[in-house]
Amino acid sequence: MNRGAAEATGDVFLFLDADTLAPHAYDRAIQQALADPHVIGGAFEFALDGPQFSLRLVEIINRVRYRLWPLYYGDQGIFIRAPVFRRVGGYPERRILEASDFCRRVGPEGKLVLVHRYMRTSARRFVEGGILRVLAHDCRIWGLDLLGRPTEAFGPAYQQNNVCRARR
Repeated sequence: MNRGAAEATGDVFLFLDADTLAPHAYDRAIQQALADPHVIGGAFEFALDGPQFSLRLVEIINRVRYRLWPLYYGDQGIFIRAPVFRRVGGYPERRILEASDFCRRVGPEGKLVLVHRYMRTSARRFVEGGILRVLAHDCRIWGLDLLGRPTEAFGPAYQQNNVCRARR
């Protein structure tokens, strides 16, 4: 993300996970959000692309989480004004929860907003890992992070799991 931002020339950066699709006219939605000079960035609503009812539970829990704690993730399409990104030193070099850590860093710079349009993310990780099992694991990591406990130890296993799924 930092390498991409170093090459980017725009006034606003959008960070998006590779398995996430932006909604129609997402660029206009970002432009509207940033029309307020106090807004430095934000993210979109989270949605999964599978039909399973348990995926709706994942969406609901995520939506509660980021409404209580506006720590957004890459599957929500985080956008930020380029000068703010540079001022805070970009994304932290972490293997996991780097996006939520980034939101913590930029929070004092101004207001982050939630755009009420849906970024649609692949449900593959949940379906292949067992939807409720993956959700429980994610909730554990979120909880530790919110309590200020170290979560970096979960990073290698999380990345390895993603690599194994990509090979299938």
